[in-house]
Amino acid sequence: TLHPALWLGHQLGWTGPSAVSSGFAALDAELPGGGWPKRALSELLLPHPGVGEIRLLAAPLAATQREGRLVMAFDPPAALSAEAL
Repeated sequence: TLHPALWLGHQLGWTGPSAVSSGFAALDAELPGGGWPKRALSELLLPHPGVGEIRLLAAPLAATQREGRLVMAFDPPAALSAEAL
C-alpha cells in the first residue's frame, strides 16, 4: 500500500498541497495544482540522463531556495552540474 500523500500521474483530481510553477505553462497545465506539488517527492522518468531535465526543475528549485527551504537530490542518475544548477 502506498502512502496516501503520494501523488500518482493518473490522479488528476488530486487536491494536495499547493504547487510551484515549473516555469513551463504547457507542463503546468498538465500537472495537478498547476505545477510541481510542494512538500512532495517527485520522480522524473527519462529514457536516459542528461537530456536537459534540470530545466524542468530550475524554476521550482530557485523558488524553494528563495523561501529558505532545503532541497535534496537523492541518487541522481549522473553527477549534478553546478553550472546548470
